[in-house]
Amino acid sequence: MKKNDLRSTSSIGQRASSIANARNIPVWLLTLGAIFFAAVFTAGSIRIHGIFGTTAYDLGLFDQAFWRYSRLLPNFNTVRGMNILGDHFSPIAIVYAPLYRIWPDIAWAFALQAVSVASGGVLLFLIARHLLPGRPWLCLAFALAYYLHPAVHNTLLWQYHDLVLASGLYMALIWTYVNDRPRLFIVMLVLLLTCREDMSFTLAAFGIVALLEKRWRYCLWAIGMSVMWWLLVTRIAMPYFNGVGYFRASSGALAAILGNLGNPSFYLAKLSEPQALDYLWKVFLPAGLLGLFAPRYLLPALPTLAANVFIGAYNTVLIYHYSVSIMPFFFWAAVAGTARIARLGETRHPALRPAPMLLGVLTLAASLILGARYSAMELGALPRYYGEWRNYAAKRAHVAALDAKFGAEGVAATDWLLPHLSHRERIYLFPNPWTVHYWAIKDENPHHPNVIRYIVLERDAVRMHQALYDYLVESGTFKRISDAHDVVTLERVRAEASERDEAIANFRNFSPIASPAFTHLWLSPPYPTTESQFRRLDLDPSGTQSPAGSTSLPDQSPGAILDIDLSIAGKSDFTTRYVRAELDSTAACAARLSLGSDDGVSVWLNGQQVHEHIVQRAARIGDDEVDIELKRGKNIIVFRVNNATGGFRLLAALKARACGDGKG
Repeated sequence: MKKNDLRSTSSIGQRASSIANARNIPVWLLTLGAIFFAAVFTAGSIRIHGIFGTTAYDLGLFDQAFWRYSRLLPNFNTVRGMNILGDHFSPIAIVYAPLYRIWPDIAWAFALQAVSVASGGVLLFLIARHLLPGRPWLCLAFALAYYLHPAVHNTLLWQYHDLVLASGLYMALIWTYVNDRPRLFIVMLVLLLTCREDMSFTLAAFGIVALLEKRWRYCLWAIGMSVMWWLLVTRIAMPYFNGVGYFRASSGALAAILGNLGNPSFYLAKLSEPQALDYLWKVFLPAGLLGLFAPRYLLPALPTLAANVFIGAYNTVLIYHYSVSIMPFFFWAAVAGTARIARLGETRHPALRPAPMLLGVLTLAASLILGARYSAMELGALPRYYGEWRNYAAKRAHVAALDAKFGAEGVAATDWLLPHLSHRERIYLFPNPWTVHYWAIKDENPHHPNVIRYIVLERDAVRMHQALYDYLVESGTFKRISDAHDVVTLERVRAEASERDEAIANFRNFSPIASPAFTHLWLSPPYPTTESQFRRLDLDPSGTQSPAGSTSLPDQSPGAILDIDLSIAGKSDFTTRYVRAELDSTAACAARLSLGSDDGVSVWLNGQQVHEHIVQRAARIGDDEVDIELKRGKNIIVFRVNNATGGFRLLAALKARACGDGKG
C-alpha cells in the first residue's frame, strides 16, 4: 500500500473517531445531568426534612410504615389510623424493608424517588434516540427539558409518595414498548401496578395506544392486567384491609365526577375554574402542546389529567405529586410529534428539515423558563439552604435525644415533629388519641390515651390546643419535662380512666382552677436606659406606692391575657417601663405565668425576683413560662420591660395549677 493510501486511511479513521467522540458528548452531558439532578433533589429533600418542613401527612405515616415493614410488624399505621395498604394499595414500598434494616432513615425514600425521576430523563433520551436517530443533541434537549420542568421535579420536594417511584417506571415501560421488549414490558406493568391501585387507569389507556397501533400483544397485556389488578385490589385486597369497598372509600369529589357523567355542565364549570386553567397551561407547556402532533401518545396521561382538573383543590397545584402520571407521556408524545415532523421534512417538505432542532430548542427554553418561574428548587439559593439546615442542628439534636429517651414507648407528637419520631410502633398525631382528628376509611380506630407515655409539642401547638394542654398538666396526668428549641415535652405521671369513654369524658368535663385576675394595675413612666443598664432598678419592686407620672390601667378578668402597649409618643428606643399588678388569691396556689415581651422582661413576685430574660424579640405569649407560688390573699407582681428598638409591649397570662385548702 502506498504512503498516500496509508495517510488517507489514517485520516478517515481519525475523522470517524472524532465523530464518534462528538456523538458521545451528549451522553456524557446527560449522565452528569442525571447524577446532578438526583444528588441535588435528594439533598433538597433531606434539607427540608432537616429544618422540620415535613409533616405527619404524608412523610410521617410512610416512614412508620417502612420501619414496620423492616421489623416484620403488622402494617397497621397509627398515624393514619388504619392498615397502610387499606389507604392506597402500594406494596412496592416493601422495597424499603431491607434498606431500613441496614440504616433506618427516610433518606432512602428521598434518594430512591430522586433516582427514579432522574432515570426517567435518561430513558427519555434513549426513547428519543430510537425515534430520532442520528440527532443526539436533539435527544439531549428533550431529556434536559424533562429535568427542568417544574411539574417533574417539584414532586420530589413535597415530602415522599410511592407514586413518584412510578416516574422512572413509566419511562421504562415506554422504552420497552418502543424497542419491542415484551417480557420487560410485562415486568414494568407489574411494578407500576404495585405503586398504587389507580395506576390501572393509566396503564389501561396505554393499552388503547397499543390497540390503535395494532400491537395486539401489548394491548392485551396492558388492558388485561390493568382490569384484573383493579378488580383484585378494589374488590378484595383493599376491602380486606379497610373493611369497605374502594368507591365507598373514595372522596366526595371522585364520586361527583362519576355521578355527573351525564351532566356536561359540571365538567365545563370545572374546566373554566381559574385554578384549573392555570394548572393546565403549566403542565401542557411545552411538551403537551408539541405532543398534539402525535396525539395518541397523550392518551395515557388523560385519566390523571382529568382526575386532577375535576377533583381540583390540591390536585391542581403544581408543587404536589399529582402530575407524576402525566409528564412521561407528554414528553413521549413531544418526541414522537417531533419525529413525525422530521419524517415530513425528509420525505415531503424539505423546508421542515430545520424544524425538529428548532422545536427541541424551544421545548428546552420553555421548560427552563417554567422551571425558573415555578420551581420549588432555587439553585442559586443552595448556600442559603445549607445555612438553614445548619441552623436547625441544635433542634434536630434535641429531638433525636428525646427520641432515644422515649425508647419503645407510645408518643403523641404534633405535625412537624412527628416525622422525626416515627420509628416506633405507636406514634400518634396530637391531639390523638384524646381528640381524633385524622380521617380514615373504615373508622378512625381510636386508641386509649393510656398508650401515650410522652407528648411532644411545637410551642404554637400548645396555644392551638390550650384546653387539652391545661387538662393534661393541671389535672396531674402529665408533667412538663423539657421546654427547649420551641419544643415542649410532657411525660405521663398517672394513668387515665381504664375505659376510653370515661377518659375522654373526664377531659371534656375538666374545669381548670380559677386563676386570680390582674387588678389595681399601674404603668410607670418611661425611663431612658442604655442597653448596659437593662438590669437597673428605677423603683422598689416590693413597694405599694406608684411613682410620679404613673398611669392607672383597668382591672383584668380572671384568665384574661394582660396585653399592654408600652410605646410612647415619639421614640421608645432604649427605654424601660414597669407594670405593677395585684393578684388576690383565695388560697395558696401553684401557678404558671406565661409571658411575651418586646424586648426583655424581668418579674418580681412579692418583692422577690422570679424571672429575667434580657433579649431582643417580638412579643409572643408563651415565649417564657415561669412557675410561681402565690400566697393566700394579696400578691404584688411587678414586670420590668426593656426596649432596645422598635416595638414595646408586654403580654402576660396566669394559670393556677393547684391550690391548697385556703388555710395557707
